Amino acid sequence: MAVVQARHRHRRRHRRRHQPVHPFRRQWLRLHRLLRSLPRRPSRGRQPPFEIGVVVAQTGNLASSGRRHIEGMQLALDELHNTAAGRQMQLLPADSAGNPDQAKTHVRRLVESDKVDVITGFTITPELTAVRDYLHEQKQVTIVSIAGWPPLTRDPKVRSPYIFRSFFCQGRYEFIRAK
Repeated sequence: MAVVQARHRHRRRHRRRHQPVHPFRRQWLRLHRLLRSLPRRPSRGRQPPFEIGVVVAQTGNLASSGRRHIEGMQLALDELHNTAAGRQMQLLPADSAGNPDQAKTHVRRLVESDKVDVITGFTITPELTAVRDYLHEQKQVTIVSIAGWPPLTRDPKVRSPYIFRSFFCQGRYEFIRAK
């Protein structure tokens, strides 16, 4: 009896191993591997804050969406007392005003002079398409939280191991239903 049960357990485990992985899970696993591969800073003394650059429209027609995004992130950080893993977390918001050129300028400043750990936001797709190549070249960890642009995470020619999506994109639901 024990031998038969052991065989069944082996078959179940084997079957589970070959089941398809959900696309969101695959994204989070890639992000987890990337973050674990980053060099760890020595724990001597006080560590610099973990800086999160937030590029969203805070003025213009899309201002309400951008402001709510920043307020939601700040609320989440307040619940964590602005601390995670012993490091202070700090938001550095930048106003793109829904303009791709302005988004490019702010992303360059956040990466080159502010040296943020992560960039997030992007209110509309044109902002994201304008900065995608630069972010990939700089190997900047980026979490897209608002903009759509389906090829960003689907098209092998556009995908990047440094850019992740935390929200749906246009076509995501149709893609799942089609399967």
